[in-house]
Amino acid sequence: MKQLSLGLDIGGTNTVIGLFNESDELISKSAMRTEHQQGISDYVKRLNQEIWSLLEQQKPYTLAGIGAGVPGHLHAETGTVLRAPNLGWYDVKLGSLLEEHWRVPVAIDNDVRMYAWGEYAAGAARGCQNFICVTLGTGLAAGVVMNGGLIRGAHGYAGEIGHDPVEGNDLPCKCGKTGCLETMASATGIARLAEAAMKRGQRSILQDQAAAISAKDVCIAAEQGDALALEVFENIGSVLGRKLATMTYLLDPELIVVGGGAANAGEMLLAPIRRTLHSLYPKAHQPDVVQGQLDDSAGLYGAALSLASVRGEGNQA
Repeated sequence: MKQLSLGLDIGGTNTVIGLFNESDELISKSAMRTEHQQGISDYVKRLNQEIWSLLEQQKPYTLAGIGAGVPGHLHAETGTVLRAPNLGWYDVKLGSLLEEHWRVPVAIDNDVRMYAWGEYAAGAARGCQNFICVTLGTGLAAGVVMNGGLIRGAHGYAGEIGHDPVEGNDLPCKCGKTGCLETMASATGIARLAEAAMKRGQRSILQDQAAAISAKDVCIAAEQGDALALEVFENIGSVLGRKLATMTYLLDPELIVVGGGAANAGEMLLAPIRRTLHSLYPKAHQPDVVQGQLDDSAGLYGAALSLASVRGEGNQA
């Protein structure tokens, strides 16, 4: 009988579900619209139905547990989502809701920490006991693994460097403050900085585009040698490199992994991060800066593999 683990990557738009076998291999994957507006009861009902559809294809099986990554502030020990504004969830006991239905252990944590744990367990940070994983998507955050364990902090805010202010930056952030790092170093920040440069009169092939500019568009332009697009990645990499130098002095990581959609820019982003960080940190102990290996499945791996310590007798079918 197959023993399976299930990982959930819950986002504001979509929820991705992945099934993993005993060898921690992703064997099945599906996605559904999160559509959280109808409330948590409706969401969990639809989620359970989607999970059943995946499991039905795997009979006979034993379900060992469920792991979930949620974009918000959580209390991991109780499985409670304290605050997830993008989902409209406040004080939601998601862990209990899933445990009551499936009768298996459930592990819940912040989505970026699950992403980091995925890269640690099965991706770019395999073999590293101390590393930092930075994700650049709509926003920016970091997951930190020290001595083989995730760092959450006293109130669950460890790694929220996206809201560390950048000197000279006066861009408004969705958190209500101005100048936050993620207003520059994120997918939305990349597009915003390119648009701002064109408004200042800098020429770019992006000016011929009728639709709104995205980070992917800036990346494509940079690959084609567009000077403005290349300058955007240079500036963002430099700013992020300085912030990561501070984190490196504080935490002494072996490696820094950069993930999220903006990381697909590859060396156009990684090279200025690496160059800036290494210019500020002692040469003998400089951590390398690499792109994540698991792409958009990193959160699924992290969620499912966070259950390794609780595998055992599960729900059978």
